[in-house]
Amino acid sequence: MEKIIKIRELDVCYDKTIKYHKKEIQYMSRKKSRRSGSDDCNVRGFFILRKSRTDNRLMIGSNVFDCLDSRKKLYKLKGFVKDEEENLYGLIKCRVPFYIFWLTLLICLVILVNCLSEHETGTQDDVVWSPQIEDGIYNDDDSLAEEIEQKQITIHGFTDWTIPAGQTDSLPIALENSEGNPCYFSFSIVLQDGTKLYESDHVPPGESLRNITINKALEKGDHQASVYITTAEIGTGAPMNSVRAEIGQ
Repeated sequence: MEKIIKIRELDVCYDKTIKYHKKEIQYMSRKKSRRSGSDDCNVRGFFILRKSRTDNRLMIGSNVFDCLDSRKKLYKLKGFVKDEEENLYGLIKCRVPFYIFWLTLLICLVILVNCLSEHETGTQDDVVWSPQIEDGIYNDDDSLAEEIEQKQITIHGFTDWTIPAGQTDSLPIALENSEGNPCYFSFSIVLQDGTKLYESDHVPPGESLRNITINKALEKGDHQASVYITTAEIGTGAPMNSVRAEIGQ
C-alpha cells in the first residue's frame, strides 16, 4: 500500500540547504538539532536525494523520495527535516562521492585485466616445446649441451647412395645432424618426379640415421633424388633455415 509522508519545506529550525535538480531543499543540521534538544533516537525514517523507487515515500514540495526504515551503510547523516507532526526524518548522503566510486571500480577492473593478461602470457611462456625424436638414431656422443651458443648451421654434403634394388627396409643411407648445431634436423628424400621416399622425425645435433626404411622400392638403375632438411630451434621449436641438397653434388 502506498504511503506518502509530507515534509515541511520551511521551518524556523532549518539552517542548511542542499541542491537537488537545481532546487534548494532546506533542512536542520545535526548541530542545530542538538542545540534545539531534538532526540536523534526518535527519527522515524531516512531518505536519500534520489527519485522514489518504493511505495513508502517522503514528499518535499514537488519532489518525492524513498522513505527508508534505517540508514544505509557507507551513508552519513547530514541533518533532519520535519513532517507536519514534528516527527524527524534523517537526510543521508553517501560518504564516498559517486565519481570516486566509479573511478575506483574502473581502476580495479584495469588491474584485474592486467593480472589476467600477465597470467596468460606467463602460461604461454612456460610451455616447453618437446621435439618428436626419430627412432633408430646413431649417437657418437650421448651428451648434448643444454645451451649451444653457436648459431651457424653445419650441413654435410651427400654422396651417391648404392642400395639394393627392390628393397625398402634397413637401407644403408646416412643422414647426419652435425655436432654443435643449434637445431634439430628433419630429413626428407624426394625423387626427381616428386615422389617422397622418406621423411624423418627430429634428429638432435651430434646424432645421425644410418639405416632407414623408404616408402617405395626402386628398380635397378640410376635415380635422381634430393634431400630436404627442415630445422627446429632447440628449446623453442622455431623454424630456422631450410636446405635442399642434391645427392651426389
